Amino acid sequence: MGEGDAQALVSVGAYDGSYYGWIYQNGELDPRFSTTDHAGSITATALSNRYMATGGSDENIRLYHNFKYVGFVTDSQETITSLCFGGPYLGSGTRDGLITIYRKGKWEPTKLNGHRKAVSCVHIHPKGTFLLSVGSDKRLIITNIKGGRIVATRKYTEVPNICQYSPLATTYFAATDRNLTIYSGLEHKEEHQSILTTTSNIISAKYISDEYIAFGLENGTVGVLSVNSGEVLCSTQVHQSRVKGIAGVMLNESTYGIFSACSNGRVSVSEFKAPITSSPVQEDQEENIEPE
Repeated sequence: MGEGDAQALVSVGAYDGSYYGWIYQNGELDPRFSTTDHAGSITATALSNRYMATGGSDENIRLYHNFKYVGFVTDSQETITSLCFGGPYLGSGTRDGLITIYRKGKWEPTKLNGHRKAVSCVHIHPKGTFLLSVGSDKRLIITNIKGGRIVATRKYTEVPNICQYSPLATTYFAATDRNLTIYSGLEHKEEHQSILTTTSNIISAKYISDEYIAFGLENGTVGVLSVNSGEVLCSTQVHQSRVKGIAGVMLNESTYGIFSACSNGRVSVSEFKAPITSSPVQEDQEENIEPE
């Protein structure tokens, strides 16, 4: 699930291969599109300013522009587990440990090595320079995209499921089932800034600004974590079961909209009041291109 800018674009992929999109404005979710282009379940989605991408158990990545299907890319023989737009790239991870970078335009694939087992999550640095990835081999890897060189690794005792750079790359986080750890993003230093420990599994998490991370738990709880203090600023049981996807967008200078999708198919919108000094998520600047 992801969000656009100003008025928020909310998109959700479903187990039956359906893909839905809404525009959120003035407190309302307005349906804009729905499609069923995948032969199997949708297992990953990504949004940028103009483009939407979905990955599925059918091993395909499908691309959309202005709500219209425009083509697909695929270079895998396994389920797509994660997708992310960043800079001039689309990154993907798969169940067989493969990471592929597609440069927008010709969408030619470049392989990145590193993980020995399934890739859980990939995320591209806001400037398109590095790729952050975590996998079932219990490792976090930071890779230089242009040269394909691994610049840092981190080993965990449990499998990390989620990772992300903050919008300005001042920090990044990695989350296992019960712990979310925030690290300094400057020169990929080793020290961590803060750790969130939960009593229910962390299913989804995403920066909504450089100061805040929204998270969703297996028990249906939606919360917001302060990056600087490590304090949970709000926590509410919004759903009755696991929160499969979460995202946020700044609605005005003091309020964020938190969008969460539950495994039972329900999509909810919550509001989080934040200090006026918060910086909103900055979207990538993109050239006008079409897949071949």
